[in-house]
Amino acid sequence: MVQPNYLEYYDATTPEKEYGGHRGFKAIECVVRYPKLATLPGPKNTIGWERFHVHSIYNFILHVIEGKPAQPDIHDGAKTQNVLEAALLSRDTGNWVQVQDV
Repeated sequence: MVQPNYLEYYDATTPEKEYGGHRGFKAIECVVRYPKLATLPGPKNTIGWERFHVHSIYNFILHVIEGKPAQPDIHDGAKTQNVLEAALLSRDTGNWVQVQDV
């Protein structure tokens, strides 16, 4: 199971005991702590969620200020959608499917 809020490591320094003792994998909680009054970011978001969205907003605003088109754009989204649709069609038919150009 993927748990993005935990770092797992194997602690080989713990003394061995009958049935293994406490030696083995440990999970270290890596969530960010915010004051209880904070409403943003939400406390249940996984690591990287806020950073991803904040960076997306930064990227958008930067390109607006500079007057440059941002990447990825709507055309990149359409290309990605074509790949996904071809993959689904391939799954359904069991055949290779040519990805359509946008």
